[in-house]
Amino acid sequence: MARMTRRSAFRLFGGALGAPALGATMVRRALAEPSEFKIGVIASMTGPAAPFFKEYVQGFEAYAKSWNARGGVNGRPVVLNIVDDESTPAPAANGYRRIAADTDTTLAWVAGPGAGGLAIKAMASELKLPVVSGGALDTLGVPADPYFFKIAPANRDYLKLYLTWCKERGYKKLAFVLGNDAYGQGEAQTAKEITASLGLDIAALETFSASDSSFTSQLVRVRSAAPDIVYAAGTGAPGILIYKQYRQLGLKYPLCFMLAALTGAFFQAIGGASEADGVMTPGLLGMLGEQAPGQSGKLYAQLVTALGRPASLANSLGWDIGIVTETAIRKSDATREGIRAALDQVKDLPGINGPITFTLQNHIGQDTRGLAMLKLANGKFVPVDQA
Repeated sequence: MARMTRRSAFRLFGGALGAPALGATMVRRALAEPSEFKIGVIASMTGPAAPFFKEYVQGFEAYAKSWNARGGVNGRPVVLNIVDDESTPAPAANGYRRIAADTDTTLAWVAGPGAGGLAIKAMASELKLPVVSGGALDTLGVPADPYFFKIAPANRDYLKLYLTWCKERGYKKLAFVLGNDAYGQGEAQTAKEITASLGLDIAALETFSASDSSFTSQLVRVRSAAPDIVYAAGTGAPGILIYKQYRQLGLKYPLCFMLAALTGAFFQAIGGASEADGVMTPGLLGMLGEQAPGQSGKLYAQLVTALGRPASLANSLGWDIGIVTETAIRKSDATREGIRAALDQVKDLPGINGPITFTLQNHIGQDTRGLAMLKLANGKFVPVDQA
């Protein structure tokens, strides 16, 4: 859509000297309103977190494509301005500041590690550019910042589901292999709290850095602890290497991975999804694809149509961010402040990965209603009891 000139605006709205006041108002709006609806995207396109979060961006792009096919925002095409945060907090914060300075950008989507999201959240109320983010850190959504919203359930929800399931299955001695970043530290604290309340024992709690390439020492200590089950975290390269070295060492304990590790890049690196048969995860409904129940399966099918191929979990989370954004814009005046206020009114909005609700006190959108214990069988995720 070409940018409207002053002359063409006057032609369109009858800008003669004696035009009614309404016509003059419409002219001013036409001249002031950009021809595109710009969304800034801050995402990990490079760095260790890129394999997962690039798939988020693919979900963003698919949603923008579908949105534009339906007319965009009041006839204005949605355009994404993608900034690489390099999987680290400083570029994420700098990218958000640059995007916020562009007065034609109305909101931001964030797809990167939790530390980058926290750096952005710290500036959100200052810069007043509303953000809808991915990421699993609970502190992204609670305490709630007026301008920062996140989609995926709280980290505590995933671990509560997993640990409750462990207790039900009779697994009492548990091992964890967690990152030493903010997300991993949060998982460790939550694991300690919930295992204590359930009467379970942490037999081993090993940590790693995102830059590590060998996990042998951690896994040997896990083997020495002889746990009933092992939970491993790590997106991107660490997750791939942990899995490969776990198998190389011949560890036979049941293995549960954090869901963010199980991306298309993960499966490609290990030789295909079927090579991970038996691996479990406290997962989102989007991992069940078109087999997901009810509205989740229908929305997933829409994503597949836009992508032109089966979708990954991260694709589906990106799509859910698009759903809640379009809903807020439709119920607002499409300004920064209007969108922010409309996001706070979202309640039980259907998403692929469960209903989305925000309140003034809680900006974590989804919850345990979008979660299930899953297992890989023949290269596909199924409810663990069906495997």
